[in-house]
Amino acid sequence: LPLKQWYQRRVRAVVDIAGLVRGASEGEGLGNAFLSHIGSCDAIFSMMRIFEDPDVSHVDGDVDPIRDTETIFHELRLKDVEYLTNNIEKVAKIVARMGDKDKSC
Repeated sequence: LPLKQWYQRRVRAVVDIAGLVRGASEGEGLGNAFLSHIGSCDAIFSMMRIFEDPDVSHVDGDVDPIRDTETIFHELRLKDVEYLTNNIEKVAKIVARMGDKDKSC
């Protein structure tokens, strides 16, 4: 393979974007900043903490990987709905303007 194709196929950046909490889609925690970083990713993978450590605090007070997973995916779904709603509204405005142009012809 040419070097460029080899590079494009094998290089991936993995970035830890910490800070997603319940209510992030409404601005809690790092909120929309976190979710906007996620929006620029090509793929997402999750790692959940499953160990107790008194020196490492948890935003909900205790470690519960199932709850944490549900929180993350719930917040991502809410952000997806917001994104789609905004785009539907934009398209509806464009279609309405196109309809107005057709009526004036």
